[in-house]
Amino acid sequence: MFPEVATIRAIAKVMAVRARLRLFEGNADAATDDVALLLRAGRHLQDQPFLVPYLIGLHIGEQAYRVLLDMPRLAPHAPDYEKLLSKLRLMYQNPRKPSLQLQVEQLHAWDMAQRFAKDTDGDGRLDLLVLPRDIFGLDTSLDGIPLSPAVGFEAMTKQIDDYFDQLRSGWTGDFQTARSVSERLQEEAKRNPRSIVGLVGPALTYVVDIYYRSLARCNGTQVVLELHAYRATNEKWPQTLEEGLSKSVAQPRLDPFSGRPFIYRLKDGEPLLYSIGANGVDDGGQRFLGDDIIWPR
Repeated sequence: MFPEVATIRAIAKVMAVRARLRLFEGNADAATDDVALLLRAGRHLQDQPFLVPYLIGLHIGEQAYRVLLDMPRLAPHAPDYEKLLSKLRLMYQNPRKPSLQLQVEQLHAWDMAQRFAKDTDGDGRLDLLVLPRDIFGLDTSLDGIPLSPAVGFEAMTKQIDDYFDQLRSGWTGDFQTARSVSERLQEEAKRNPRSIVGLVGPALTYVVDIYYRSLARCNGTQVVLELHAYRATNEKWPQTLEEGLSKSVAQPRLDPFSGRPFIYRLKDGEPLLYSIGANGVDDGGQRFLGDDIIWPR
């Protein structure tokens, strides 16, 4: 369906492997150039109007972040982190919110309503799927499955508009706002699984978690590199996160799940940096309880 996306995704995998090989060879500059290409490819797909390429674009961006997080472990000699950070700041961008993609999804929902609303016989139901009764020698018709209460086309489009207006409103605030709106809409979709909202609703709500996880990785990777830059200069890890972050960066790199700094502590002399994750609870850096461990890898 999206041949260009499949090609870019395959190339991105090769680029990520090549970047790691260059790190093994001690060529951090060339590996950084590969990361830059990955970030551009991910951004290109995030600018596409369809949701599938957008999500793949977020995934490619995360591949780039993982290469950067592997740099301290794979490079035979410590890279020049200050030089690396200066280069990254010129090309680093936060993942794009899916505003355009939601508009296109709304158009698809309108098209579905127009195609499958049975306005001709006046019942306004969704003609979801009616297979020929005898195609397999069985009754394969879904006529017997109860659909949503009959609504006309205008009422159906109003449901779509209300749903997407609420969904977009959630993206104007922080993660908790977006999550609260998406969960409420998902519950409404579950209560009416065969309404037009029930058909388009549930899958879209997962985009919230995927986007914010990608943003957490984006911000967290920058923080990790700054911690390594501090260690390279001072020959020790900072005692606090504030101590280890560059004062030259105007915009702080926060955990988008909490809106506060990432949680940082020294554990047996080694740093632990993590996001509280989508559950909104600090589980003490326990990955399997919901925290997203940024460092160590």
